Amino acid sequence: QKKAMGRLMDNARGLLGIVDALLDYSKIERGEIGLFVKRGDVRPLLDQLQQEFAPLESKKPFKVRYEVGDDVPLIETDWGKLKNVLSNILSNAIKFTDQGAVRLSVVAGSNGSVSFVVSDTGIGIPKDLIPLIFDKFRQLDGSPARNYEGTGLGLTISKNLAELIGGKIEVESEVGKGSTFKVTVPV
Repeated sequence: QKKAMGRLMDNARGLLGIVDALLDYSKIERGEIGLFVKRGDVRPLLDQLQQEFAPLESKKPFKVRYEVGDDVPLIETDWGKLKNVLSNILSNAIKFTDQGAVRLSVVAGSNGSVSFVVSDTGIGIPKDLIPLIFDKFRQLDGSPARNYEGTGLGLTISKNLAELIGGKIEVESEVGKGSTFKVTVPV
């Protein structure tokens, strides 16, 4: 019974995630999403992400490494939206990595910015398909027998939210070697 309830809870969380993604996307499309900007330190955000992703990590042979540079300043941003962006990217990194490592590093930029760099040793993305990953409802493996679940909205929402808070997302990837997503936001 405990095992069945665990599966039920996992499925319910998955459905809630899909509903939340659809609601977020519809708000972005209608321009009904505002900003709640607050000044703060990045470390509590990383602590929250670490706690939230612990259950997903437990199914993998690795632990996500969280690193913050000593020179990272306080930033003024909408923490909820930044967390949503990083959650989507980190979730994908964990989902698409079976062996190796996933890392979230926070580094100070030289031009009054801070970058959140999520790198993994997962399956990678073909270079010609990188621009397509931000299209709504786009999944690179669209076959009925695909190995990975999702709605194809996470990166679309992440890109829109990153731009809303004045940031941007850059991607580098190599098939079979992994991906690096760099989310840069102004201080």
